[in-house]
Amino acid sequence: MKKSRKDHSGIPALPGVYMLYDDKGKLIYVGKAKSLKNRLGTYFHSGSETYKTHILKDTFEYYDIIVTGSETEALMLENNLIKEHQPVFNFMLKDDKSFPYLAYNKNMPYPFFFLARAKNFEKNVVYLGPYTNPRGLRCYIDFLNRKYGLRLCRGRLPSRACIYNSVKKCRAPCVNEEERRHYKENFGEALKAISSGPRAMIAEIRESMSEAAEDYNYEEAAFYRDIISFLEGSREVQNVTNQKGNFDVISYSSSGTVLMIGIFHYIKGSLVGIFTDRYDHFSDDRETVYDFIQRYYLENEIRGSIILSDEEDRSVLEEYFKSVGGKARIVSGKGKYAPHMAFAAGNIGRALNDITGTRKHADLNSLFPGARKINIVDAFDISHISGSYTVGGVVRFKNQKPDKTMYRAYILPSSAGRPDDFASIKGSISKHFTHIEKHGFEMPDMLLIDGGKGQLSAALHALAELSIEDIAVASIAKGGTDRIFTDPAGSALPFSATNPILRFLVSVRDEVHRFSVSRHLKRRDKVELSILTEVPGIGEKRALKLLRHFKTIANIRKAAEEELTQFLPAATAEELLLRISEP
Repeated sequence: MKKSRKDHSGIPALPGVYMLYDDKGKLIYVGKAKSLKNRLGTYFHSGSETYKTHILKDTFEYYDIIVTGSETEALMLENNLIKEHQPVFNFMLKDDKSFPYLAYNKNMPYPFFFLARAKNFEKNVVYLGPYTNPRGLRCYIDFLNRKYGLRLCRGRLPSRACIYNSVKKCRAPCVNEEERRHYKENFGEALKAISSGPRAMIAEIRESMSEAAEDYNYEEAAFYRDIISFLEGSREVQNVTNQKGNFDVISYSSSGTVLMIGIFHYIKGSLVGIFTDRYDHFSDDRETVYDFIQRYYLENEIRGSIILSDEEDRSVLEEYFKSVGGKARIVSGKGKYAPHMAFAAGNIGRALNDITGTRKHADLNSLFPGARKINIVDAFDISHISGSYTVGGVVRFKNQKPDKTMYRAYILPSSAGRPDDFASIKGSISKHFTHIEKHGFEMPDMLLIDGGKGQLSAALHALAELSIEDIAVASIAKGGTDRIFTDPAGSALPFSATNPILRFLVSVRDEVHRFSVSRHLKRRDKVELSILTEVPGIGEKRALKLLRHFKTIANIRKAAEEELTQFLPAATAEELLLRISEP
């Protein structure tokens, strides 16, 4: 719902997309933000600003926001909205570039994977994605080709083996009858692995990465690391796009005498617009929602399916559309549409909160009957690269708001190539409670551990060793959906995607993950910088140049001396390689 530029209230410090409108209500700019509150603040307050911001500040009169689950979703939603509405100030994204897809031609006798940037989807080509990391996608395709013996050449199968076979990157089904006979079966296995989700594949690749690191094959380990990073990024539920058809998602929320309804329009699977309306002094939610839907689609085209939450009686609406000569497929908001429904519900709930000032509080005590009142939650996450530069990050939420005075990062023992998250969790908890006791800080009422039942068990053992018995402990595991555990021997607790408890714990988990990764990277950079500056002839400036180019000490160790002489004198490069060489 559009708000006047004079109204700055209720803008959350969350990732999302903002839309600016002129005095006639025309959309003139779409932007994305890591923090909507901070980004929109540049349009409301004076200070240093770009030319574009200066022009927009003088032009827009209204604004609206859409909150997303991550920066990735914000990026993709921004792209969709710009391409659909072509706002006049978005000149930077008005070309036909798009996010990359993992694609293959289903009608080819010997299909192959390739990266595609689809403007118009081609006939017989299947597009999986889209993704936001082209480099990671290329590594992923390379990995699939290696693992399943798929060909790298394009077009028809050639009549003779090419250079890919000579360098042992292809099993040459073109000349190898045995490989050709099993090719379709292998390709089917690759598709099965992709469709089953990245979870099992990540575990396998992580093991390969550790083996490569143990054998000092750091280039291979880095290759696997990039694939893991790509797959973990692609695990984020893409609420703003899923490439399957045209549909509208309808969500509503009420508080007191206010009812907010929203229709989220998807075309070819991409979110391209949102229509919202509010009602005051209504008597029955469902009756009002039905009336709204009927009136809306009398004036607007039904593009495809209409997705409703499972509570509505869908047959009533289907009968209505038939009676007025229309045709609509009413679909439950569960199953494959659950992420879209959760996304819609979250944004409608935010819009309602803007109006009513209400906020659903997560009742954490319902997870732990009989426990003391849970006001303080400390969350733990472990960050490392193959066991190196390990950091245990801790964030605190008090009364369900971040308490940044109690954010801590604990340096933990590293074990290159042999990460032990369980030991790291126990170490973090031990250090944290020692720190609390030493300084007389408030004790937490609950611990949240990033991980599954194994990590939960490690946390409980750590508390037992410290003789702490009255603190509730839960873990949150990320897979196809987020799962909450309170018992290492039990199953995940059943939560809907819109449950306030799950949404709060996910936000806490995401914050501790962000914090621990940032502290891990700072530690790695600091340590590796100090190693480089110990070499005679290398000051901080040269060390920074080396790290910006090679990224890590391990990459510098693998570099040829000729590469290093682009940054260092020959004698200094020789001394550097001597000092950082493996013992």
